[in-house]
Amino acid sequence: MSTRAGPVYEVTLFVGRDDVAACDQWLDEHVRATRQTADVVACHVIVIADYDAGRAGRVCQYQLANDDVLDKFLEGTGDLIDSTVAARFGANGQVHARLLREDLAHDRPLSEQPVCLNCGSHLRGQYCGHCGQRSGSRLISLWELIRDAFGDLFELDSRLWRTVVPLLSRPGRLTHDYLQGWRARYMPPVSHVSGHKPDFLCGGVF
Repeated sequence: MSTRAGPVYEVTLFVGRDDVAACDQWLDEHVRATRQTADVVACHVIVIADYDAGRAGRVCQYQLANDDVLDKFLEGTGDLIDSTVAARFGANGQVHARLLREDLAHDRPLSEQPVCLNCGSHLRGQYCGHCGQRSGSRLISLWELIRDAFGDLFELDSRLWRTVVPLLSRPGRLTHDYLQGWRARYMPPVSHVSGHKPDFLCGGVF
């Protein structure tokens, strides 16, 4: 049975290693104050362990009472987070936010759930969990196509540059991170043409 909970506003923070103590102290005070408001049902912080050698990550999740308080929350607490991180941590601080909602697809009868046009599996989101095809098609402009094609080349924080720089300067570190399972921050490995076994070109042979 669904709880029909309000949306979750999730904020991911990245700060320099030297700012971790100050960030944690500020987050503790911020969470205590936020829990006192009627619009927020729950608030807690999750530590992102060993995200990056130069930065530390924290995830702060706010369970809102309902959709009616969302705009008020974004204009108040949401704006406060961005301005506070910029004021306290400057260029070392980064903020990414997203809105999460409860998945109510399981409440629908099976006959009413949409199916993937490619493999026929029942869909539970934007992409098919069986074959990976997108649930719906959309027309994109030429500008969007160009932006997506060249975006990784010009974004300094993109996975391309986060892979190329250590590949050229410290290939052993790249291999170590890959073997430890820290792979999402880097470009995916290159596959053999004749097979599907990954061959990661970073100073080691697998």
